[in-house]
Amino acid sequence: MSRNEEFSEEDLIKFEDLITIWSCEFVEIFSRFSPSELKLPKLHSWRYHVVPAICQFGSINSFTTETFETLHKYYVKIPYRKSNKKEVRQKALIESTTKSVKQKVGQLSSKLYDIRFSAFENHLEIFQQLEILNPLQLEGMENLLDSLNKLKDDILLDKVDSFIRLYKSATIKSADIIHADPSYNKVPWFSDVAIVMDTTNATNYTTDQGMCFGKVLLLGEIFSKSSHNTAKFIFAMVKWYDYCEQDDNEDSEIYGCPRLTLLKEYDVVPLESIEQAVHIIPRFHKTNQFLMNRNIF
Repeated sequence: MSRNEEFSEEDLIKFEDLITIWSCEFVEIFSRFSPSELKLPKLHSWRYHVVPAICQFGSINSFTTETFETLHKYYVKIPYRKSNKKEVRQKALIESTTKSVKQKVGQLSSKLYDIRFSAFENHLEIFQQLEILNPLQLEGMENLLDSLNKLKDDILLDKVDSFIRLYKSATIKSADIIHADPSYNKVPWFSDVAIVMDTTNATNYTTDQGMCFGKVLLLGEIFSKSSHNTAKFIFAMVKWYDYCEQDDNEDSEIYGCPRLTLLKEYDVVPLESIEQAVHIIPRFHKTNQFLMNRNIF
């Protein structure tokens, strides 16, 4: 049906139903053969955007059809032919993943700087010495001390003896690796994440099933030289997203994806409170508007 030159309204309804049924069954049956569990942009596009594209632009081109055929080849035919190997590869993947998750959850990696806590009082001088140039990293550093002071009742800090050690990445409990890296392969990478809110405070916020979204600006730990470099607090510095105000005649969600805006509000959160990395994409025709992509598999 995807090769049709023309579609009636009835054809499109039938076509969309077929795509939905096929994609759900496809993911349910074959996701175990994919390390990413079929979280593939091309598959997402086929599931959610083909019918709207036909409505807007007419018949889909051969590239989309080839994409579908390629997905079928690599994630249906090839795994099916390998099924007689008694799932050796799948077992190896499960064992390897289990071991790596146990070893790495909560682990910070790729150290950036050690900074004495008291030095933040002269933060401009420190930033110049460390040659911190990335605007998001600078934004995090400039607001770090104020954000930590909000937690003074929760973490005991000796400002004379304490150090802050910053890192480029961390592994969280979902086994996602999140980044606060000003130069990941020469490109800045600052992850967007979902953060589990404290149940006592969650009622003060508009949450998504108890979670709020933020952009990670810094990843680090606070430790004391006198305690043999034992970390007292492992944290992420985040800049918060919020839901867009409903005053612009747009729905709060587009294709099931919440509309968000990035606030100038910052907090330090425990690394363990980060549930997972999320896919937040900018709306290029809107100023400071984003969509949280729920539809990626």
